[in-house]
Amino acid sequence: MKKLVLLITFSVLMVGLVIFPSQITYAQTVPTPTLVAPLGGTAAALSENEILLSRLGFTDSVMRGPFDSFAAAFSTPVDWQLTDGAQLVLKIDARFFRGISEISGQTIQGSGATMDVTFNDKVLTTLLIDWTGERTVTIPIPPEALVPFLSDGRHELFLFLDAAVDCFLDFHETTVVIRSDSKIVLPHTQAIPLATLSTFPRPLYLSSSFAPVPVKLVVPDTATPEELQAALTVSAGLGRLTGGRIPLTLTTTSRLSNEDRLGAHMVYVGKATGFPDLNGANLPAPSDGSTFNTTGFQTDDGIVQVINSPYNPQRLLYVVSGNTDTGVIKASQALSSGSIRTTGAANLAIVADVQQSILSTSVAENRTFKDLGYPTLTLTGLGIQSQTYQFYVPIGQVAQDGAYLDLVFSHSALLDYELSGLVVLVNDQTVGGIRFSDQNTATTTTRISIPSYVIRPGDNFIRLDADMAPSNLCSEFVSNGLWTTVVDTSLLHLPLAAPKPESTPVLNLTSYPSPFTSSPTLGTLGIVLPQNDPVAWNVAGKLALDLGSRTFGNLVSLKAMYENPPQEERGQYDLLIVGKASSLPIISELNPDLPAPFDEGSNVATERGFPVVYRLPADANLGYLQWLPAPWDKNRTIMAVLGSTDQGLEWAGDAILKPELRNRIGGDFVVARETQVLSSNSRLGIGSGLSATLVPAEAVKATQTTSQAAAAPVGRPLWVIPVIIATTALIVIILVFVVFSRRSKSM
Repeated sequence: MKKLVLLITFSVLMVGLVIFPSQITYAQTVPTPTLVAPLGGTAAALSENEILLSRLGFTDSVMRGPFDSFAAAFSTPVDWQLTDGAQLVLKIDARFFRGISEISGQTIQGSGATMDVTFNDKVLTTLLIDWTGERTVTIPIPPEALVPFLSDGRHELFLFLDAAVDCFLDFHETTVVIRSDSKIVLPHTQAIPLATLSTFPRPLYLSSSFAPVPVKLVVPDTATPEELQAALTVSAGLGRLTGGRIPLTLTTTSRLSNEDRLGAHMVYVGKATGFPDLNGANLPAPSDGSTFNTTGFQTDDGIVQVINSPYNPQRLLYVVSGNTDTGVIKASQALSSGSIRTTGAANLAIVADVQQSILSTSVAENRTFKDLGYPTLTLTGLGIQSQTYQFYVPIGQVAQDGAYLDLVFSHSALLDYELSGLVVLVNDQTVGGIRFSDQNTATTTTRISIPSYVIRPGDNFIRLDADMAPSNLCSEFVSNGLWTTVVDTSLLHLPLAAPKPESTPVLNLTSYPSPFTSSPTLGTLGIVLPQNDPVAWNVAGKLALDLGSRTFGNLVSLKAMYENPPQEERGQYDLLIVGKASSLPIISELNPDLPAPFDEGSNVATERGFPVVYRLPADANLGYLQWLPAPWDKNRTIMAVLGSTDQGLEWAGDAILKPELRNRIGGDFVVARETQVLSSNSRLGIGSGLSATLVPAEAVKATQTTSQAAAAPVGRPLWVIPVIIATTALIVIILVFVVFSRRSKSM
């Protein structure tokens, strides 16, 4: 009978599980986060003299014994004249895992370390770090240490941790943290910067500056195509010279505000007639309103000059000009080279000609480091030490298979061969590595193959990274016994030939910046712009800045054209079209071939690549990127950066210029709306989602409450009832069978 009861109970439970499924419930109270007070308490307001390490881009820096180092390089503003009273305020958090050792029969428990503090290659002090926990240390910086040490005009702070105690005591470990709220205090007065062209792009641009000054690139309101070409050449040149990091905006004379004149450096590009505000300026080659005049100046010469701005002498005013459009282009190309030869005055250069032929048309197939201008060099020190070698590939030549570097080198025998070695990079791509061994301590030659795809026209760079670790980190030879020597007979073998013509271009926005950077001088880039559209000109200026940062020629030689360039001109270039469709006749001509064409007079594209298309108001803000082969030459590429409005055009520019957005583009058509970027491929009929032209209704802001409603019960599936019936019937049958079985046995 007990078995019968158990069987019935089990059956009922099984039916219950089916009838009453478990439900997920949620806690109804959001836990309150625990606030942790910062280590340093509430930060006091900083004065203008105080520069936090965090402002220089550093987080807390951890240094570990027995030896470690920290370096920070930065530029001070161009109008700062440093004065006495400079200080370094270090917030140091020291931690020791204390070790105990037996020395001469005595038990020794040790801690502590020293730190050498150097500023601009001048040793300020050696700190004895004999405490545990946080401590603030203030170190005076003498006037002689305020002279910039690095060749590019930057200051350098260098800290070296010597925790040799870790070597002599068992289980002793030293950790020192330099807090990011450590600061450099630099009292200063306001100074007038030196107006010179000899250090260009300094002081217009200062590397690693914590307070970069904006730069306004100014063109006439009615700029000619040549004047606009010159401005874009300057922008691309500054991109090349600064890695694209200069805060540059292209504007016109009428849009230049008083705030701009007072707070920004200005670069005027164009003829004198377009800049009436330069009349009477104290230029070395002054303007009379129609021409610039100076001794020996010829009609088609270019002129580059710089002065302290008449609006604010703490800012600089550059003039890139000429009395003809030809002269203006010459001046812009000279500036883009970054190497400006001045006349008798350091703030004036006259450009007679710019010859593309000054670039070599051929180079030797075999060149030693000595041929490239580099002597035998020795790299020394703990960790990674680097040396860079520059070589040139003529325009119109490409590397063939079989390139290699025969590297002739030797190294110290005191290295830990398991942790030391040498890596070879060409144009920042790793092409080979060498493991150090006893066989390399004598001069050795090792061949490193160089893939042809890493070589580009123009300037190329070989970088050698030698990672040197001692066999004994506590050895006295750590400071001077680690070295790698690279001999000047090292040979670069580089076969070159004319490139084979491509049958078809790459039809995808992800290939940007190719093919526009196929020439190291941007010589195959043609930019098509509308007239009298400063917003489009500024977007084009930013694109030129970006493309310039990706090239390695000696100067820039791009082409700018207005609206609808003639066939013979456009056919020589890969085109970058920037503006609104209604102001660009070339877009109407391209309409049949565009991934998303435009109705006559409309700036809103007719989308074909998205599964859902929405009807839009005429003033909707949208940006477009379109990519197609040129109808007149399938080997040429066109990229159109368009907008339905000025705002939309700026969003289109952001989509290609901002890395976080560019990583989301693809196909041949992109729609951009603020930070929303959707891609499609019209030729494949593939889209990344709904049409980006959807203009959403005003979103309702949700208010987060401190409680959450319990989840609604999960609905019971339709199959439950039949299962219940079948299960119940099975239980009844089993019960009947058991009852009759028992009766039969009893009889």
